[in-house]
Amino acid sequence: MKVSSFGSSIIEPAQAEMTDGQFLLFRDLISARTGISLREAKCPMLSARLQRRLRALKISSFEAYYQFLLKQDPAGEERRELVNCITTNKTSFFRESHHFEFLAKLFQSSLTARAMEFSAWSAACSTGEEPYSIAMTLRNVFDPSTTTRDITILASDIDTQVLGHATSAIYNEADLEPVPTPLRQRFFLRGSGTQSGRYRIKPEIRNLVDFRQLNFVDPAWPVTGMFDIIFCRNVVIYFEQATQDRILRRLVGYLKPGGHLIVGHSEHLHWMTDIVQPVGTTIYKVKHG
Repeated sequence: MKVSSFGSSIIEPAQAEMTDGQFLLFRDLISARTGISLREAKCPMLSARLQRRLRALKISSFEAYYQFLLKQDPAGEERRELVNCITTNKTSFFRESHHFEFLAKLFQSSLTARAMEFSAWSAACSTGEEPYSIAMTLRNVFDPSTTTRDITILASDIDTQVLGHATSAIYNEADLEPVPTPLRQRFFLRGSGTQSGRYRIKPEIRNLVDFRQLNFVDPAWPVTGMFDIIFCRNVVIYFEQATQDRILRRLVGYLKPGGHLIVGHSEHLHWMTDIVQPVGTTIYKVKHG
């Protein structure tokens, strides 16, 4: 029998079944680490995703993996891999297009008002399509050769793997389907040879976006400054109500007076009317400075 470097025999992934008790252990660990609340129906999903880590580490059981996380991961590297496994990263360019139409109008208004800076934050940026869509929208509104504006776009995510993808700014041809043809022609470089069928976002867009890792439940966020608009879409649905409230109110605290918070299509902030008011479909404006 083959033995792993952790002293546990290796078994085929199909033999590793997560018990209800083990699911509760991982659920509580994940909740403490990220604030994400997994329902019991997510047990099969969690089991399947963690089996990848068992194979990678050559650990024979979920119990052994749980103990490894607690006792043999002092730097927290494997806990980061655990987070990467359980986060959902469904995204696309210009998803929910009305949000970007609103962004373009908001930015145009700032130009009319002669504001010299405009800041946006993609607070769960996944593989980068959202912040790059923000950057393309803003750059498409004005010509930097004739107009000077200081544009700042922060993009954050808890998942280190998707941040690596986002930073590379390389996408497959199918990924570009939602991108309007004029923007595709203007802001993407077509790959050739071994990179045929792949596209990279041009430096003028890449350089507008600053990527960094951020965990919503951490006591300190690596964020400074205030923002005109924050996108936090399809994220808080994975948290319990109390955690949703803490995160969203904390985000609103980073908005400039009159700034805007954009959430996902299934997220509604009816309980936060003391600090925000709806101004469009899942678009909210800060009531107070």
